[in-house]
Amino acid sequence: MVVQYVRIPQPNGDILLRPGKPVVKEEMVGTAEAARMLGASMRWVQAECEAGKFVTAYRLGSGPRAWWKIARSEVVSWIEQRIREGGKEV
Repeated sequence: MVVQYVRIPQPNGDILLRPGKPVVKEEMVGTAEAARMLGASMRWVQAECEAGKFVTAYRLGSGPRAWWKIARSEVVSWIEQRIREGGKEV
C-alpha cells in the first residue's frame, strides 16, 4: 500500500504535506510467470496481451522485444474462471 501526500500551500509560502488517500499497488507478473500459473505457453500469454484480453496488461518499453506485465489478481481470476467452466483448456 502506498500513501500519497497532498501538498497544501500556506500563506507564508511554505508547503504543508498531509497524508492523502492510501493507494493499493497491485503486484504485477511477467508473461513467463503468468504462463506458469495458467499452465499455458509464454507465447500464448503474449498473444493474449497483444489482443487486449488481459485488461491490466501493459508493455515495459517499446518495440517487439518489450516485456509485458499483468496484474497477478487478473491471472488468478482467469484460473478461477477456468475452474468454474469445468477445467476448460486455455
